[in-house]
Amino acid sequence: MKKLLTGLAMTALMGSAQATLITNGGFETGLSGWSCSTDDGSCGTASWGGPQEGVSHFYGYDNGAGGTLTQSFATLVGATYSLDFFFGSTSSSPTNNLSVAVGDFSDAFTLSASSWSSLSTTFTALSEITDLNFFFDTNGGSGTLWLDDVVIDTVTTAAVPEPSILALLGLGLAGMGIRRLKK
Repeated sequence: MKKLLTGLAMTALMGSAQATLITNGGFETGLSGWSCSTDDGSCGTASWGGPQEGVSHFYGYDNGAGGTLTQSFATLVGATYSLDFFFGSTSSSPTNNLSVAVGDFSDAFTLSASSWSSLSTTFTALSEITDLNFFFDTNGGSGTLWLDDVVIDTVTTAAVPEPSILALLGLGLAGMGIRRLKK
């Protein structure tokens, strides 16, 4: 019985560890999992400029017309999530810009030339499906946006008082074991 309860506890702990909610956040498999659009430019993945990690990163340029990189993922309404990513640009003059919006969070950045910067923040999910949107505005012939290592993890879950299925199963098995000992 002790082995069974220990096994259930280990399973519960392993089940709580969760990988990032973003698909292909390192852009190692091209743009799979992402949607990118520009009115007058291009989006893709490349190794030039030196990826932050791995062998490739996202690039986008739009010649001043604006571009968007988006991925949707499942969330729990009211839950808190962490967002981490690296961003950069090939030029800072004239300025190139990046905005990010996800859940209840949004922010805008002016991009620095040929260097990586990072953002680590949290947001609260407002719906069951959340869009992570990167909006970029680069000036024609003067720069390209870079993104790499986009990660979203669960920080807290929504405050809904629900008992865990594994806890109920463990209590049931413990009760059966106590009952058996009494016989």
